[in-house]
Amino acid sequence: MNFRTVKEAARLYRVHPQTLYDWIKEGKIPFTKIGRSYRINEADLQKSLETRSYHPAELLQPVTNPIDVSLRNYDKLHLKGVFKVDGKPTRFHYGLGSVIERKTKKGGKTFGIDYKINGAPRVRKAIKGARTRADALKVLTNELSAAFQEENGFKRDVPELTFAEMEAKYMEKYSKPNKRSWKSDESYLKTLCAAFGQLPLNKIVPEMIEDYKIARLKAGLKPISINRHLDCGQTLYSKAIDWNYCSFNPFKKVDRFSEAGTEKQRILTKSEEERLLRACPDYLKNILAIGLWTGMRRGELLPLKWADVHFDKALIRVALPKEGKSKEVPINDELMAVLKSLRSKAGGNEYVFTNPTTGTCYKDPKRSFHSACTAAEIIGLRFHDLRHSFITREIQAGVQSQIIMSITGHTTEKTFRRYAHPQQEDRLRAVQLLCKNPAKNPDENEPPCQTCVERGSNGPVTVPATKTESVS
Repeated sequence: MNFRTVKEAARLYRVHPQTLYDWIKEGKIPFTKIGRSYRINEADLQKSLETRSYHPAELLQPVTNPIDVSLRNYDKLHLKGVFKVDGKPTRFHYGLGSVIERKTKKGGKTFGIDYKINGAPRVRKAIKGARTRADALKVLTNELSAAFQEENGFKRDVPELTFAEMEAKYMEKYSKPNKRSWKSDESYLKTLCAAFGQLPLNKIVPEMIEDYKIARLKAGLKPISINRHLDCGQTLYSKAIDWNYCSFNPFKKVDRFSEAGTEKQRILTKSEEERLLRACPDYLKNILAIGLWTGMRRGELLPLKWADVHFDKALIRVALPKEGKSKEVPINDELMAVLKSLRSKAGGNEYVFTNPTTGTCYKDPKRSFHSACTAAEIIGLRFHDLRHSFITREIQAGVQSQIIMSITGHTTEKTFRRYAHPQQEDRLRAVQLLCKNPAKNPDENEPPCQTCVERGSNGPVTVPATKTESVS
């Protein structure tokens, strides 16, 4: 049997301890006397709180509906102070926590919350979707209420779901409606369900997941694939927490395998390209050739329609569901000749690459591609490597990265750099430039540059102005 002191109970009632002593004397609440001290049973305290005509302070109650009073009146009741320093976020302090308001470069505002409950770690985070301070305040009061109730032993009404039941909800409500890669989620979760399917969400702990990592590794699965399984499981638990099915994400506590050096770098050489195209059937030869000339992804090439090919403007317009926009791919002379030849044979078909058996586009010529690679004696080539090869060849030709990114549809330099693979001959040619343009001794008659003077150098350090040899 657990007891609360009068001071602790008074805090729950939001009254002065002396008021609670008066209630005890008047018999308004049940109590137990231990020695000279009064104690209140937790069960009696919970029952008393539930049956009272009023409840503890508003900050301790979940706010599922809009705040009853205006923000201005709420501030009068609970706002303890506003702290504002030039160049820093504005902090609105509400006693138990704060709302943080930041100004963006475009003149808008973002909001976050900051609070700490007793010995627990401080919580600081941005509130996505909060357009006003009132929106952030609702989240703050909700989280304070949940943390307070958990600390003081109040039972939360959380449904007990197994991992398999949550997997079904996750796929139906989140993955399939929102992710193009939902089939990958389905595959990952199928394996995870085999290990954890019958266990309740709250019973799965990090140690179990560590055992799962080891078991999958022994079964022959690659570390990078195991990491994708764990990432999917972590996302599932995040949604379970958002939907109030559990309160802890065990996948966050599990380290991933290192992925350093796992990126595949396979560039198709010119001789390999010639052998591969000779080994391909006609339909696949056209697909691969256009892929090498445009850098388009397989998912962009195969469903390509004639309506997207603009011969008059010499470009292909491609929708990019991944980025949520479209891109325009220019058509060079060789590609123009191939496309006009295909158009003359297309008849009434809407697809550029039409499967004569089904009358629609090709789904995935994986078997034909691997057969052609085998016949051409090419090892380790993937269809996506055609895109890597296109980008590398454009860089070798001296095309600026921004222009290449506009063709391939990349939006960040970080992602783009994963596709740029300088070859050994390019690196060798770069260092050979030093042989053609050796460093020269500084001209003694030349006045020192300002930078050298500032650094205290005895003489100027000059770089000869030579024409840089292009890398092709």
